[in-house]
Amino acid sequence: MKTKRLQEYDVVELCKALPGIDVPIGTRGTILIVYDSALPEYEVEFVEPTGDTLALLTVKEGYLQKINLL
Repeated sequence: MKTKRLQEYDVVELCKALPGIDVPIGTRGTILIVYDSALPEYEVEFVEPTGDTLALLTVKEGYLQKINLL
């Protein structure tokens, strides 16, 4: 069974550390852009618990986990 790729506006959580980037594991963000390639990458806006933007980064799929809010 093929895994469904993440989509624009999915809420995600960083599930492993990004080398050289100071965004803690567990930080939530929203996918803004899906880059179509063999190894998918995503433009993600990571936010503070207050809603303030922490970082806007291009992240490989293996670093993200989709969060179900319902």
